[in-house]
Amino acid sequence: MLMLLPIMASAQYVEIDGIHYNLIAKGKGAEVTINPNKYTGNVIIPATINYEGTEYNVIKIGNRAFFECFDLTSVSLPSCLTTIGDYSFYNCIGLTSITIPNSLKSIGESAFSFCDGLTSVHISDLIGWCNIDFNDLHSNPLNNFNARHLYLEEEEIKDLVIPNSVTEIGNYVFCGFTGMASLNIHDNVTSIGKGAFYGCSGLTSVTIPNSVISIGINAFRGCSRLASVTIPNRLTTIGTSTFESCGLTSLTIPNSVNYIGDHAFASCSRLTSLTIPDGVTSIQDNAFHFCISLTTVTIGSGVTQIGRGAFSECHSMVAVTIGSGVTWIGREAFALCKELTDVYCLAKHVPSTSSDIFKESDVEFATLHVPATAIDEYKTTEPWKSFMNIVVYDPSGIQGIKLDKDANTPVYDLNGRRLTEPVRGINIVGSKKVVVK
Repeated sequence: MLMLLPIMASAQYVEIDGIHYNLIAKGKGAEVTINPNKYTGNVIIPATINYEGTEYNVIKIGNRAFFECFDLTSVSLPSCLTTIGDYSFYNCIGLTSITIPNSLKSIGESAFSFCDGLTSVHISDLIGWCNIDFNDLHSNPLNNFNARHLYLEEEEIKDLVIPNSVTEIGNYVFCGFTGMASLNIHDNVTSIGKGAFYGCSGLTSVTIPNSVISIGINAFRGCSRLASVTIPNRLTTIGTSTFESCGLTSLTIPNSVNYIGDHAFASCSRLTSLTIPDGVTSIQDNAFHFCISLTTVTIGSGVTQIGRGAFSECHSMVAVTIGSGVTWIGREAFALCKELTDVYCLAKHVPSTSSDIFKESDVEFATLHVPATAIDEYKTTEPWKSFMNIVVYDPSGIQGIKLDKDANTPVYDLNGRRLTEPVRGINIVGSKKVVVK
């Protein structure tokens, strides 16, 4: 049994009032550890214990301490607790609620995974909660499928205001909190941790202040109702899956951003148009994969590389402008974009690509617009030579529209309103989408 206990320097194993501890003599701290017979019922962990005349502060719940304690119904955590270890409450299916003390600083990997009975999490101090470092999305009790409620002083939080004293929002702190509808982040906050609002499906809008210079991976992933977001103009990197599967209908990327990571905006199925500013130099793999409502994309001249599958399966994409700075395009970058009618590649030298960047995008029925000085090179290079029409790019006027006036062909905007003549942007002429420059 002792061989299974966590190894701690100068630790002594004791049992006091049914709770098992490792004692650290040097720091006079105690760690709650595994009960070989499993903890059951209601467990109250004291703030201090006394052993052989020495008082110890209970500061940690050890790794796997309550692992698969199926008959544990409640646990009271002490006010001096700083750490909850890895897998500490893993699969405690009878646990229904928990109160998090203000002193807590870190919660380990998968600490509350599969606590299927957990329905509420109580905290007394939002500042303390924001400063907790969750190891991963499975360490936050809110991420549990049933843990939909976060309570502050017995009031359920729906409209969240981050206190002014908070400067950093920790990793996964509100992960899975589906009850939150609005979010107000004060301009004292400088960083938002990875997964901080992952899976907050009730969140509809958020303004991120310009004080924020760092947003972690997965920060707003899965916020399916998040229709709008203001990205701060000091941000330089949008990391992996930061806004993946969000409900964004519009998006403005500031010029300060130079890097868009893997899956950063993938599966944003309501996004209809996109302009990537000149400040961006790199678009990574699958960054906008499966943005199925995206019709037009303009990629700025600062972009030098477009990653694999970056715009793949954007089924509604009609037109894309690839800036003059691009030198490399990854495999299947524009694959399965079957509505493509016009591609504008402004690079004066054919970018380095594989032959499948337009895989199954039917480019043999589309028009490629390229600089006059490079048109012969495009005409002889795969996959560009596969386009039905390759023409010299004309930056002025209307591109690619032919109206049969005798047939009185109707022209509509994307909202279905009939127009007297084509306007700049996407037009519907008859039953076909066309682009006006």
